[in-house]
Amino acid sequence: MTSLILTLALGLALAQPSPDADAAPGDALVDRFIAALPTPRAGPDPASVAALEELNPGRRDDIVAVLSDYEECGDALARVQLRRVAHALGARKVTQLVRFYEGEDFRTFDRIAAQPEAALSAADRAERDRILAAYPLADFVQAMGPTGPAFDSEAAIAGIERCMTARDAALAGRNLRSSAD
Repeated sequence: MTSLILTLALGLALAQPSPDADAAPGDALVDRFIAALPTPRAGPDPASVAALEELNPGRRDDIVAVLSDYEECGDALARVQLRRVAHALGARKVTQLVRFYEGEDFRTFDRIAAQPEAALSAADRAERDRILAAYPLADFVQAMGPTGPAFDSEAAIAGIERCMTARDAALAGRNLRSSAD
């Protein structure tokens, strides 16, 4: 009887997927993943600043302060989404993505991706294909999208609305016009 139980237990253990394959990433790994991602710009969108400055001459500092807070609100929403995505992807894929974004392959891929497809050499295409095969980039892009497993459209819309309401209140609180009316 004991050998039957041991045999069943061993069979069940062998049938289980590797614990690393689908394990949820820990907070430290998720934080490292978020820190490794490129930040596209710093500071408020220059076009938004210029549009508000046109309506509020001489108030650039107030405008930048309000829009910086608005940007931080959006960044906080993005961090929540990235945490959801990281948990949906699992520790193995998040580890691979960290390796990609912290490594030379990201810089190479970024350089190649900035070029028009028609301008790519055969070597660049081969390198791009190698990188795409080596990392779960397609999984990451899919997970970030509106059909991704971690996307919560109600929470996203509510978060965006909260940020916009706070921005509008901050503009009004500083007596800044936000439209030409």
